Amino acid sequence: MRSFIPFVAFAGAAIARVNIMLPLYVHPIHTTDWNAVVETVNAHKNLHFYLVINPANGPTDRNDPFFQFEHGYNTDWTTAVARLNALENAQTIGYVSTSYNNGSRTRDAVVADIDNWSQWKTEKDRDGRPANISIHGIWFDETSVAEKDFEFYKDLTSHAREAFGASSAPQYTAVLNTGVRPPNPTYERDLFGLADVVVTRETCWQNPSTSNAGACPLPYEPYNASTLVESGGLPSNVDLYAKASIVVHYVRPDPPVDTAILADQIKRTVDFGIHSLYFTSAELWETTVLGPATVGAVAQAVDVAQP
Repeated sequence: MRSFIPFVAFAGAAIARVNIMLPLYVHPIHTTDWNAVVETVNAHKNLHFYLVINPANGPTDRNDPFFQFEHGYNTDWTTAVARLNALENAQTIGYVSTSYNNGSRTRDAVVADIDNWSQWKTEKDRDGRPANISIHGIWFDETSVAEKDFEFYKDLTSHAREAFGASSAPQYTAVLNTGVRPPNPTYERDLFGLADVVVTRETCWQNPSTSNAGACPLPYEPYNASTLVESGGLPSNVDLYAKASIVVHYVRPDPPVDTAILADQIKRTVDFGIHSLYFTSAELWETTVLGPATVGAVAQAVDVAQP
């Protein structure tokens, strides 16, 4: 998804609660979107928010004239990330593209991004004050489900655990975004064993059309919780549901959707006992305040739906 253990679990996360996995692919200059996230996190202390940080399809872009810091990007980002890190029920995670191991990104390029994220510690904010910009996990985007790529992802996830000191870190979460369920149930267990969370369904709400073709390339299954199992949106192994995540974008008609319909679909999804979810009305995660699936509406529905 682009726009732009032995693991240590988050100490404050309640057992069996479904939480929020939010790809925050929004530049901090869009203060309305970031303010909405902060307000929502503060309003839902019972939920844990995994916030995926993505300045430039990764942690750095030296060609950007506004790029300032090797670890921290610039003061827009240091100020904004520090604000998230001050929230007790939020966890920042760094975005890394793996391009399905199709050759367009080398192992060294992915490792360089992982290492860069691991070194986001303290940097100046826009007022010149030291800011806590620490990152607490990696979102491995565009993860291949092909068995031939297992060693590639085993190497990357192992390297990330070492780079972040995961065995002793108070927070560390590795997320593999496959976007689909691994086709082989036996291999599914192997792949899930590499991470804390696997995104087994990334899709659009809206039916296929010419207007959404850019954000929702075919083939895809429009989201519907009632068909989630039969359409392959959840793990084949039911005991892995607790490590599965679902993210849905383009939550706009058709099919019809309003706040009540959204809440019903979220409730049905929460009832599966998955790890986390997120819905957005944005085309590709570029805003958090477009309705009906605003960050506030989604968090409220998830909170109410808890068992």
